[in-house]
Amino acid sequence: INAEYGDERKFKRDSDFLSSVELCVMEHCDLLLQQNWQHSSKLLSLLNRRPRDTHGVDLTRVRHTLLDGQGSLRRQTVLLASALRPELNAVFKRLCRNTAGKWRVRRVPVGGSIRAVVPRVRQLFHRVDAADAALDDGTQRRRRRDDDESASDGGGGGGGGDKESDLTHMARARLAYLRAALLPSLAGGDGETRGGVLVYCASYFDYVRVRNLFKARELRFAQCCEYSEQKNVASALRNFKRGTVDFLLLTERFYFYRRFAIDGVKSIVLYGVPSLPQFYSELLNWLTDGATCVTLFTKADRLSLERCIGVSRTLSLYKSDKKVHMFV
Repeated sequence: INAEYGDERKFKRDSDFLSSVELCVMEHCDLLLQQNWQHSSKLLSLLNRRPRDTHGVDLTRVRHTLLDGQGSLRRQTVLLASALRPELNAVFKRLCRNTAGKWRVRRVPVGGSIRAVVPRVRQLFHRVDAADAALDDGTQRRRRRDDDESASDGGGGGGGGDKESDLTHMARARLAYLRAALLPSLAGGDGETRGGVLVYCASYFDYVRVRNLFKARELRFAQCCEYSEQKNVASALRNFKRGTVDFLLLTERFYFYRRFAIDGVKSIVLYGVPSLPQFYSELLNWLTDGATCVTLFTKADRLSLERCIGVSRTLSLYKSDKKVHMFV
């Protein structure tokens, strides 16, 4: 629907046929999330709206709840997925409003996909809090504030405060933690580089942030995302295997659609927890004994982390005062 009606006004005008839906079943939501989830959420938001035109229908045969735009209160919505995601929780909370109530069932992961990791890999988990962005962003904000005050002759006047969403702030904190804590050790000091570092980004926006950071630092890296052409992908994988580049940026959607077994991986940085638990064990099985995998996680990654390492380990990671934990 969204591909056919690109114009927003036409899209709203031609959505009357969705006003009488009484049962909506969405299967494989975890696969839909690997595409453009905005299309699915947009479609759900258009269900059971008041029709804009009669379309030649005898209104005496139409239920009054549908004509009043209250059909969503009677509609049954079924969302099926192999893994619970925050996006599904948002749709469940915002767009599922049946008067009979809601029912959510999920399978609690006990051990997680970490049990399928074959080599003895040092698995380091770094918890990133919102305060981690304060040190990195604070200096920039202070400089910006000082520049504004000097430009306005001392009349700085505080603004309306930071209106960024919590998820955006977490994304900035993760990038600041990578820049300050991990990148110096990964890039190496005194001109040395480790090489063979795979940086896995669960989100395309995180991939763009890391890519811009690597470009600013002038690091030798290759990149593979869902928008990369085949010839560029082949060149990036070949250079990474030969050691011509030290880093390989990989997006989750690229791996979801291609499922390449990448050669030359010596260590892995999970810049965000994989949304599908089998990806965690598949990536770590590329490593050899004694290799290292570093995972950066925030409070928004709790559901994904439970599927990867289990509920009990996840609970200990969030409750502990220490920010770094290691499993072998």
